[in-house]
Amino acid sequence: MSGSYAPDRPKVKPKLNQNGMKQTVTIFTKKGCSSAFLRLRHNRKYIFVSTGRPATDPAVQMMASRVNTYLADLALAGRLKAIDNDTLTGKIRSLMGVEKVVRGAFLKAYEEFAQSRNKPRTVETYVRTSKLLHRFDPMIAQRDFFEIDAPYISKFRSWLEGRGNTINTVNIHLRNMRAVFNHARDTGLTDCYPFSKIKIKNEETEKRALPIREVRRIFNSMHGKWRDVWVLIFCLRGINAIDLYNLRPGDYKNGRITYVRSKTGKRYSVKVEPEAAYLMRKWRGTERLFSFCEGTSSYRNWYINACRQMKKDIGHTTYEARHSVATLASQVGVPLEVIAQMLGHSDTSRAVTMVYVDPDESKADKGMRWTLDFVKGKRKPEW
Repeated sequence: MSGSYAPDRPKVKPKLNQNGMKQTVTIFTKKGCSSAFLRLRHNRKYIFVSTGRPATDPAVQMMASRVNTYLADLALAGRLKAIDNDTLTGKIRSLMGVEKVVRGAFLKAYEEFAQSRNKPRTVETYVRTSKLLHRFDPMIAQRDFFEIDAPYISKFRSWLEGRGNTINTVNIHLRNMRAVFNHARDTGLTDCYPFSKIKIKNEETEKRALPIREVRRIFNSMHGKWRDVWVLIFCLRGINAIDLYNLRPGDYKNGRITYVRSKTGKRYSVKVEPEAAYLMRKWRGTERLFSFCEGTSSYRNWYINACRQMKKDIGHTTYEARHSVATLASQVGVPLEVIAQMLGHSDTSRAVTMVYVDPDESKADKGMRWTLDFVKGKRKPEW
């Protein structure tokens, strides 16, 4: 599906100068950019040159007149057709007194911004967006910021949706592009901002929690490695798959697993309940805490295989384990703030306060114990 992007050709009505001759250069403004551009057609292609000034500035009209005179002189001398577009663009910029714009400015800024991200997984998402942009538009490496306009982004969004991506996945790629534009504006690389016209709205995440009878069936009637992985994720407060994969033997001490959550960068301590302790002994690893996480070259390869095998063996996914913990804890009466603590969710509204407060893990431990007892059919008193 490469090469599917084709920019719209602007329809320009010929304008006449004071001598009644066809005007070669027109002043052009793009939505989302405060600067005006000079636009001309040469060798069957359009050339855009930023003036660096708003269209209302009288200097813009003077620039256009100067360039028109220059082009008319070249045409009369019979030298205009022989000049290639890049050379002509450079001469026009020199004549206008504006700085040269490096071709491919958008992609260069995008790659530099991506590599400046702190988390490896964040860098990976930016790299995936870049790869998709290359497939969508083979000329992306040559594009300036003003060429990535609202119609371009809308076509990219439609192309992604046509490949079967969900709305939330599409929005990840659009947000990555928007972050680059925000950074470029802040650092003075561009004054263009097409996202003022682009709406990015999340699709509500599908509820993936299992009913209590299905969770009990997994615990009591199923067997095998991937059933054990699912139960471990559940018993460890719905730990994310990447955090489970990254655990090392040294992370387990005194009946607790302590780790830094990949998504938030915050440290969490999880009590190992008896149901999880048995499985930890069964699947004890050497390089990693669990042997079923060893022998793979990367987390991505392990996770893809884990999802495939888990779906095949028990019909469910790691996400359903995490969602089920939250839902069953709520059903048993665990307060929402305790459930958030169990799952390792960040509370940005209390972020400053939490710098001074040592979180009480006993409430989260109690909430997880109540949830497991609910799965085992035990009744609990009021919270």
